[in-house]
Amino acid sequence: MEVFEKEFGDLQISGGKSPHKPCLLLAVIDAIEAGETNGNKIRYEPKLLERFERYFKVVQQLPKTFRPHYPFVYLGSSKFWNLHQANGIVLNLTGNERDELAKRGVRKVLEVISYASLDSALFTSFSDPKVCDRYRNVLISKYFPECRDEVEKAINESREQAKFVEEFEAKIFKSEFPEFQEQSRVNRSVVPRDPKFRISVLTAYNFRCAATGWKLKTIDNNCLLEAAHIVPHEICFDNRPQNGMALIPTLHRAMDNRLISPGPDLLWHASEILLKNSDKDDGAKWLWGLNGKKILLPEDGRLHPAVSSLQWRKEHLK
Repeated sequence: MEVFEKEFGDLQISGGKSPHKPCLLLAVIDAIEAGETNGNKIRYEPKLLERFERYFKVVQQLPKTFRPHYPFVYLGSSKFWNLHQANGIVLNLTGNERDELAKRGVRKVLEVISYASLDSALFTSFSDPKVCDRYRNVLISKYFPECRDEVEKAINESREQAKFVEEFEAKIFKSEFPEFQEQSRVNRSVVPRDPKFRISVLTAYNFRCAATGWKLKTIDNNCLLEAAHIVPHEICFDNRPQNGMALIPTLHRAMDNRLISPGPDLLWHASEILLKNSDKDDGAKWLWGLNGKKILLPEDGRLHPAVSSLQWRKEHLK
């Protein structure tokens, strides 16, 4: 494995100052250690991006335009990082092809690349926590020696975040939340793929719509709010509460149809289509009227959506 340690320490860093690749690799090691990679399949999804974002904030100020898909693509030049199509076939892209793909944005990257994988021997070695720590040390020593303490703190925070979500969901399903007994009864027609996702999201948002603040209940106390995925389930398979928002049904549909979006600035945004026709369609006024309004977030910051997820959603407005 020494050859890969050398590669980890010899990453091509744009201008000698860009921390994107080492931050992504720290996030990947965390994800593997937490069992989040579905074997040796590293997907461009909120769980990974949230970890990446945490490290990036520690070592460098988060830019206005956040592009973690760049290192995901450009690591394809390394011997240990393979890019795969949906059928599993490895993509052997040239440097120019990687440049062109990255510049075309997240949507195109996800159309072309289904997942990345590590060299099989390297991936297997990461089952040993000591190996994980050794590779982390290579990355920190080479790229972030001046902020070692902060990076190591972020590693621990990443572990604590995953533990918190696990305990949060466990409490819900042990009915330790008083709201759960009445509010968890739902109309089966609006239950998503994983009922646990809906319950954990609604509880995180205290059964309040993240856009209107409404708490909608029927006479018999059924909650009429829905849990909307920020990054769609079919893209990321992420059912953590941080990838969800409690919304009234109409706004859930509007977001799924890319007419409205929560943004990384923690404000709601309306699509250009809505804004251009705002003077023609009074019926949609309350939709485009959300533009610039604050997102109503969970009280516990550990349940807030990741900036990368919010940016993904905003980038996909019509």
